[in-house]
Amino acid sequence: MLSNSDPKIIKLFLAFLTNICGVQRDKLKAALNGFDDVDLQEALNFWQKETKILKERFTKSTIRKARDGTYKNKSKYGTITVYISNTKLKQFLDKCCNEATNTSY
Repeated sequence: MLSNSDPKIIKLFLAFLTNICGVQRDKLKAALNGFDDVDLQEALNFWQKETKILKERFTKSTIRKARDGTYKNKSKYGTITVYISNTKLKQFLDKCCNEATNTSY
């Protein structure tokens, strides 16, 4: 699972899942996360176009009340969470992450 507002990072993660891990695109799911001042339909259209994930593969969006803050660059389209339910892949990625964090460079 990965959440981000940067389409480049999301696309890189999707390429990793599909090209390296062999995940079929129809197994991917996504969820939109945003504030109530985000145009939900516009954001959904944006992320569908960027990710090529079908509308049916988007789960319920999480919309929170906007607050005053010190955002340098508030995301116009919110963030997207991309995930896949695959226990074997999760265990493999957890192992890789643990090994990477325990390695001195």
